[in-house]
This record gives sequence, structure tokens and C-alpha cells, in this order.
Amino acid sequence: MRLHLIPALLLATTVVASAPTRADYQMSVTLNGAQERPTPVATSGTGLGSVFLSEADRTLTINLSSRNLTSDITGAHIHLVAPGTPDPTNAVGPIVFDILARSGLTAPLVGSASSFAFPTTVFNNLTSGQIAAFFEGRAYFNIHTQNFRAGEIRGNLAAVPEPSSLVLSATGATGLLILARRRRGASAS
Repeated sequence: MRLHLIPALLLATTVVASAPTRADYQMSVTLNGAQERPTPVATSGTGLGSVFLSEADRTLTINLSSRNLTSDITGAHIHLVAPGTPDPTNAVGPIVFDILARSGLTAPLVGSASSFAFPTTVFNNLTSGQIAAFFEGRAYFNIHTQNFRAGEIRGNLAAVPEPSSLVLSATGATGLLILARRRRGASAS
């Protein structure tokens, strides 16, 4: 192989190796009344939500708990904000994943105001659009109560970052510099 092709091959390998890929992601968020939209809610209620998203299997596994709500839970969902929304954390979207219904629970959940942990809930056959919403930061948890029918606490799931290509790019650039120095050293001899 000719030496002048090596830098081009190294660069091509770096570009291909740094192409973003997605597989499995876990995201967690704290829910509170300050994140509620369109109007924040004054409540001491909090929650913790986590999702495990498998893009390859197109599954979403959800864990959700809450405490110190003002009244019993009437709904628990993940909403998805429409694509192209300028600031999804300040927008509202339709219910897409109904955690209460999927868990087989019936509202109101009597005695759930002080503390409640939903059973682990799994959704299968996610669409590409639903998966994209998680990667783009357009998904949020919302827990509704008897006192706050539109939602008492909310937690916005942050966008999933693309895998970093910085290390791969730096490796490729270092390889190119080494080859350039070797070539200069060989031509000087």
C-alpha cells in the first residue's frame, strides 16, 4: 500500500467510527411542582422517575415514585411534546405512556398522597417518533392528583447526548500528525 493513502484511510476510519450510535440509555429525573406547565404548582410533593430505553428492542422500562403530594394520585404518565417545539421544558404534550393504566391500577390510588411507588412498567413496540422524543428531550413525567387534575408534579427528561466523537477525532488527528512527521523525516533523509 502506498504511504500517501494511509492518512486518508485513517481519516475515513475515524469518521466512520465516530458516527453516532444509540443502544440503551437510562435517564432519571426529579419531579416537582415548579416544573408543572403551563402553570407551576406550589406543593411540597416530589417524585423520582427513571426510564430505561432500549432503542434496539424498542422498549421503555419505567420506575416512578412520589411522596408528600397534596392528595391521592389520579394519573401518572409520560407526555411527549411535539417535534420542533422551541423549548420542550416549557411546553405540554399529549399523554403517550399511561403508567397507571399499564400497571393495572385504578384511580384514585387511595392512600398514595404520602408516598407511593409504582410497579416497574414496560412499554413495547415504541415507534421511531417516540424514541426520537426521548433523544431530543421532548418527554416528561407528570403525576396528577385529586387536588391538581392537570398535574401536581412534573419532571422533564433531558435529551440523550450523542456518543462523543472527540476522543476518536483526536486519535485520528494524532495518527495523521505522526504520519506527517514520519513522511517529513523520510524525505529529509
